[in-house]
Amino acid sequence: MPFQKKEFEASPLNRVLKQAAPGKDWKLGNGHEIEFDYGSNTSTEVRKYSVSTSFANNTYTPTLNGGTSYYAAGKLFKTVTKDENHDGTTSKLDTTEEFKDKQGRVILKRTYGESDLNRDGDVLDAGESSAQHDTYYVYDNFGNLTYVLPPLSDANTNKPTSTELNDLCYQYKYDHRNRLIEKKIPGKGWEYIVYDELDRPVMTQDAVQQPNKEWLVTKYDKLGRVAYTGLYTHSSTVSAQHTMQSHFNTQNNLDTELYEERKGSTVDYDDSYYSNNNFPSSGLELLTINYYDDYSFDLAGSAQPESITHAYSVSLTTNVKSLATGSKVKVLDVSPDKWISSVMYYDDKARPVYTYSKNAYLNTTDIVQSDLDFVGKALEVKTTHKKTGETDLVTMETFTYDHAGRVTKQTHKINSGAEEVIAENIYDELGQLTTKEVGNTVSNPLQTVNYTYNVRGWLKQINNPASLGTDLFGFKINYNTQDHGGTVLYNGNISETEWKTANTDSNLKWYKYDYDALNRLTSATSISSNYHLDKVVYDLNGNITKLKRQGHIVANPVATNSSHFNTMDDLVYTYNTNSNQLKKVLDNGNDTYGFKDGSDTTTEYTYDANGNMLTDANKGISSNISYNHLNLPTLVTLSSGNISYIYDATGVKLKKTVSTGATTKYAGNYIYEDSGSGDVLKFFNHSEGYVEPDGSGGYNYVYQYKDHLGNIRLSYKEDTSVTEVSVNEDFASSTSGWSTPTSSGAGINNTNEELNLTLVNRWTSTSKYLTITPNVPIHIEFDFKNGTMDKPVFLVREQINGVWEPGGDRDIIWDVQDGHHVLDLTLTGDFIRLYFEKGTGNDNGTATSCYIDNFKVTQNGLEIQEENNYYPFGLKHKGYNNVINGTEHPYKYNGVELNENLGLNIYETYARGYDPAIGRFLQIDPLGELINQIDKTPYNFAWNNPIAFNDPDGLCPDCPDPANATEGQIYTIDNGSEYIFNGTEWERHTVEELDEVVVVAPSGSSEEDSSNTTSEANAGTVSAVVATGIILSEVSTSVTLPSATAVGGAAATGGVVTGFLGVTVGPLLYMSYMYPNGITGPTYDQLRADPFFPITTQDPKNYPSQPSSITAPPNLTPPAYQPLTAEELLTVSAYINQMAAEHRKRRGSKKKTNDKHTKRRPGGDEKKKKPRKRGKKWKPRK
Repeated sequence: MPFQKKEFEASPLNRVLKQAAPGKDWKLGNGHEIEFDYGSNTSTEVRKYSVSTSFANNTYTPTLNGGTSYYAAGKLFKTVTKDENHDGTTSKLDTTEEFKDKQGRVILKRTYGESDLNRDGDVLDAGESSAQHDTYYVYDNFGNLTYVLPPLSDANTNKPTSTELNDLCYQYKYDHRNRLIEKKIPGKGWEYIVYDELDRPVMTQDAVQQPNKEWLVTKYDKLGRVAYTGLYTHSSTVSAQHTMQSHFNTQNNLDTELYEERKGSTVDYDDSYYSNNNFPSSGLELLTINYYDDYSFDLAGSAQPESITHAYSVSLTTNVKSLATGSKVKVLDVSPDKWISSVMYYDDKARPVYTYSKNAYLNTTDIVQSDLDFVGKALEVKTTHKKTGETDLVTMETFTYDHAGRVTKQTHKINSGAEEVIAENIYDELGQLTTKEVGNTVSNPLQTVNYTYNVRGWLKQINNPASLGTDLFGFKINYNTQDHGGTVLYNGNISETEWKTANTDSNLKWYKYDYDALNRLTSATSISSNYHLDKVVYDLNGNITKLKRQGHIVANPVATNSSHFNTMDDLVYTYNTNSNQLKKVLDNGNDTYGFKDGSDTTTEYTYDANGNMLTDANKGISSNISYNHLNLPTLVTLSSGNISYIYDATGVKLKKTVSTGATTKYAGNYIYEDSGSGDVLKFFNHSEGYVEPDGSGGYNYVYQYKDHLGNIRLSYKEDTSVTEVSVNEDFASSTSGWSTPTSSGAGINNTNEELNLTLVNRWTSTSKYLTITPNVPIHIEFDFKNGTMDKPVFLVREQINGVWEPGGDRDIIWDVQDGHHVLDLTLTGDFIRLYFEKGTGNDNGTATSCYIDNFKVTQNGLEIQEENNYYPFGLKHKGYNNVINGTEHPYKYNGVELNENLGLNIYETYARGYDPAIGRFLQIDPLGELINQIDKTPYNFAWNNPIAFNDPDGLCPDCPDPANATEGQIYTIDNGSEYIFNGTEWERHTVEELDEVVVVAPSGSSEEDSSNTTSEANAGTVSAVVATGIILSEVSTSVTLPSATAVGGAAATGGVVTGFLGVTVGPLLYMSYMYPNGITGPTYDQLRADPFFPITTQDPKNYPSQPSSITAPPNLTPPAYQPLTAEELLTVSAYINQMAAEHRKRRGSKKKTNDKHTKRRPGGDEKKKKPRKRGKKWKPRK
């Protein structure tokens, strides 16, 4: 059944009761559908919370009330969702219950699953096997979301205490203009947000900055675009948002103080080419600067080329109004000041085709020229990397596409070297990648990678581990099937994985997995007990309380030696009371390997006011880790030395220095190492791996196999000591190289462009001879079609030390049948004979024929450079295939850099550090408030399901991201709001019927229909007034409009800046964003001037594991909105109508609402209808 099907209830409400996915196992009636039940609450089902507010200093301060009584029966709508693993009984496992009030606001989300309620390391106590996990959402009288009470706060039993509120719950405060001004995230102190008169966030402060009097500042230009950002040090400590808001308001009373102006020939304010009108005008350290509209700023030595000529001749334009043209990003914590300067040049279609970036700190310059086709796809990308004192490194990449715009071929060339085929792709009819030929040349790739999928489009195999052939790696995923006794699963969780490599240990390996009803991994059983993950236990928030794994207990284990393995880790976690923060980990297993239990004190971990880990006694980190304002570590001191880091102001790591070792420098895509004798290039990336210098002036291409999570499993390269064999014959022009049979009546020819073979006598043949490299795999394939020959045979015979092997040792395909044949061999000889022969059939002495086509023989010397296999949560297997050939690559699990220096053993993602030994992040997720994360500990990794999810940047495992989204994809968030991806960004799509508020929007022309516009205001979470048709520049800033916060967002060209994305008005939703580290984007004034202002995005992460040729967009996530009150809706509606009337009056419209030929339109507007002429009959034109 390759289609999905829905079953609706028999009522006018037309609600879905069951939703069946494609596939026989999921078809309607098989018990593996998603099921929906609808009803209302009972009288003891949902506790009733409320908020009382006190108003002072323009701030509404909330107080949580209630929790002692329940909502009366029938007051809330209840929706029960049963996932595809539900057993069909009355069990509440695998179900989600959601309760909404009559305004459509989510009040409670309840799930069921096993949890360690008392955090004692097991789930054996009463109620723990199917515990309720309740997340309550509490709103104030204005509909603002004020409190979120996650499961660990136990809000369904008792109202959270003040300590539980501070340590476990989300809290929000709003001002008299309904703007979010203070918020508190579990594990963090209060954060403050200050706005200007245009409701744009201009200053923020977190709990660590507060005692240091520091504020992050954002300043805007006339069009509301972010001009520059910086760190401001105030004269005194501010203990509440309203204090700084009031101070800011008194400092900004003039219109000219709402924006900064560009300065041309006169350089102003710290060489920024901007004025300094707005507060603060002193005590500000600039961090980022953005330029628009022209090139009248410091171009850092760049010059605009007149044109770019590759496949197409592209002329560059100087007409760059409204475009981002450059940026400067400061390097933090260095003296004197150093900046990274970028300049963007555009073609006449306003597409960036030439970018220039100079890093004054690392003394590097990167120039990227892009040759685009007519629809904007890159055909050629030329990158020039310059470093002081080094020869320029020039790479040229070319891309070929099919009719659907999919990349079919990518090549790569370094300087004047030979062109390397990085990948050639083949897709099926559904657009799924099925074959990828990697490396070397088109006719002789190093590896052919095959992908297969199930009926739901889920990846099933990367090659075939049961039959590798010449493949180096095979990987298989089972979901609703099992090969090793695993539990079949239907909801997308993975039941089993298996893999095999063509390495020293080439035995099949596998894991089978178990999960709880909340989709959290509870165990992983390996084919060998040496690598079991025996048990994982969680509390209500998903904090791990116990983890047990088997593994090595000696320094250099051998997998076949059972004495080298035992219980490696038997971890018991202790947390601070009423907190997600780890206090202690006790290892009852081996203290030396896996998790290294280096301490046994009451408190082994401490944290700062932003939730960043300060000390780790087990790793010997006794001095507080130093962090910058981006919550990134700058100095880690261990007992054996220290590690220091340098970042730019967007959080990109530039340098890592180990006190007892080398210094690593990250120049974008190019990684250098200095061991005391100067910078040496170690590698740079391409889309299928990386390139490393060969030490002789050349370069080696290293390719990588990754699994479904992006974990790097096997790295390999061509072994140049092996002579390449490449035979690819289609017999279109000749049969050269094949011997002619000598008997009368026999022969060969290439009629019909095939090798047509006619033989008369038994044991006669046609042969081909090849020189090969011993002990290196050889691949043979051909198409065969029999004609009249009775017993055709194909043979391979090798010559060893000049002597042909005995006939009985030959490799033979007897009685060759019609079809495609493949033979993979590893031979000890250095010379072979390949031949097609007439066998012992009944046609001896008679001329009979057969036909051969597409005959291929390949032998490439492939060297496995490194293999990595992992426990769930990312700890590496030891004991097999651990030999490193060449230089070990530091990027491994999730494709992230592993820092093993001084025993740190931390994966350093873009946003925070991850410890695979304990399965937790060390800092809070900056996107912890998003979507499905708010009911989980902000320190969790991959939602505790590391088999299905990854988190390579430390920013939410599975949030909507344009880098992975497809146009038309729909995403539903916790509050019921639905978003659809339009190909560029996520847009609000649908809301509950009860949420619709119709706002009459006037027409921009008196002769056009006006249209009703729905404000999809999901009370408590959404505020939106869409005013189509009005002139945006006429919107008065004196109107009280709502604002909201969201986390996630986009970066303007030039990098992520520490600041805020302002509010937007027009055909877009009106909102304001606040991002974790501050991200730029279109703002209120900008969209007033041009609602379709283009914003160019780039990936701020830029970590080396990402190919430079493929710039992934940043994380863009559906924002969380705040609502309009009923009074505000009326105010805005009345204001829009007033503006419309004035607009019509100025345009000279003379509408008459009492005209007999008018008809009332649904939007409340009227359109004149011409009277129909009578008396004339229509006639066709002659």
